[in-house]
Amino acid sequence: MRAVYCTANNIVSPLGFDSATNSNQVAQENTGITLQSDTNLLASPFYASIINNNILTEAFQEIDDPSLYTKLEKMMILSLKDTIAKASFSITQKTALIISTTKGNIDVLPVSYTHLTLPTKRIV
Repeated sequence: MRAVYCTANNIVSPLGFDSATNSNQVAQENTGITLQSDTNLLASPFYASIINNNILTEAFQEIDDPSLYTKLEKMMILSLKDTIAKASFSITQKTALIISTTKGNIDVLPVSYTHLTLPTKRIV
């Protein structure tokens, strides 16, 4: 078995778009939870931790046109850009990036989408 090394990481959340900012915000006991009143999400106000679209768009504008990407894609690209910049090696065909998220890109799924078909081919 080969050794695996984590050389860079990144967190994107309502508290910030990098790991250091998120860590500092949590250390200061900030949660990012605010009262949400968007009736497109829920008919009545509720508390949640949601990334502000305006702040995300502003951060993304230095990379590309934000209107070309979904919210999830913008978050992923911002995160990967930061992670790759911190990496202490060159990105090659042998480089693996592990992306983990609690979010989904469900807004691009067709309304008729009723089930998930998992791939049958094992990826090693």
